[in-house]
Amino acid sequence: MAGPRSQTEFDPSRTPFTNPAPRYTYMDHPEAGKLKIDSDSLMVVPIPGEQSYPGRPLRLPDKLMQVDQPHVHTCGRMKVDNRRTINKGCWCTEGGGCPIFIQYGPVGPVNLIVEKEGHVNSVRCYHQYTGITEQGRPTSQTHYALDGFNVLTDRTTIPERIYDPVTRATTVRQTEVPELAPFYRTNGSKKKPGRPKGSKNREKHAD
Repeated sequence: MAGPRSQTEFDPSRTPFTNPAPRYTYMDHPEAGKLKIDSDSLMVVPIPGEQSYPGRPLRLPDKLMQVDQPHVHTCGRMKVDNRRTINKGCWCTEGGGCPIFIQYGPVGPVNLIVEKEGHVNSVRCYHQYTGITEQGRPTSQTHYALDGFNVLTDRTTIPERIYDPVTRATTVRQTEVPELAPFYRTNGSKKKPGRPKGSKNREKHAD
């Protein structure tokens, strides 16, 4: 593993005993841009004068997932004490709403391949699932599972339309979906494109 480019770049392999870190380090995140990290607590903290972090769960290095993160959403349970946020977590875990978190722990966010009425696409786990409040209400406005979308587990690709400007023809190719949920790995490496033939290849959800 290559080391950090500078003394202020976050290095997950560094320990305070072998190589003390600066008070704060930074890392470039593919979705959130730059993250500021407290080197002592390993908490992601706000950057003064910068935009707030995205309001969706972020995938963080394992070291940062081992501590509560009050300033960024991550894959985990939401913790609040006396109206003070201890861990922002993910709203989908409320009321046992996320089967991925229940079975595998904080591995997300991950992608899922879903289908409804013959249309296949990929979505983030927090768009497919939703938490449930004590009053029985969804914790988010986007909840494809409740809207009748089924999770397909017999493939790792989705159809993608490709337009050729020269021939003006449109073709369909199968494109691999990155960052899939862990159960796609356990279902075997040989996947076939196309619609599933049996209910065993779908994950059903009831409203």
